[in-house]
Amino acid sequence: MRRLRPIDADLFRRLYTCPQVMESVGPPLTVEEANDAFVRACTHNAGDSPGHRFWTVERAGEKVGIVALVRSEASGEIGLLLTPEAWTGNYSRPVLRRVINHCFRAMSLDEVVAESKDGIRERVSRRLLSDFPFERIAAATGRARWRLTREAWARARRKTAPNDA
Repeated sequence: MRRLRPIDADLFRRLYTCPQVMESVGPPLTVEEANDAFVRACTHNAGDSPGHRFWTVERAGEKVGIVALVRSEASGEIGLLLTPEAWTGNYSRPVLRRVINHCFRAMSLDEVVAESKDGIRERVSRRLLSDFPFERIAAATGRARWRLTREAWARARRKTAPNDA
């Protein structure tokens, strides 16, 4: 995983315009919307202060996805988009673990949230988040939303890795 860079424009556009990939997020973007969003993502990544961040997920030198952290004050919402070819490659959990730890360690956030559509996507998301003590919280109709507080994250870290809390 590395910060999103200008050389990742094709991957970004491919993911955000793909109906299959965007199914759990929302409607796919047009090419123009994806290009504009990519420019904004790169601009955020170029900032010195820890705000929104976007990373490219790579496996064996191949670009397989993008993970995003959208920050609002002391809260951050995480999202992960993978190419359909990478859906069965066990990429999600290690990437999410790394980003969640980054949120609390490097960015000192108070909470991390995640969201998906209800139904099968909700069940998949819940399983992916199960390494951490996320709690289900209120969400818009047809959506599922979870929150992980700094305190719950720290308690879980003490239980699973007492020398690395």
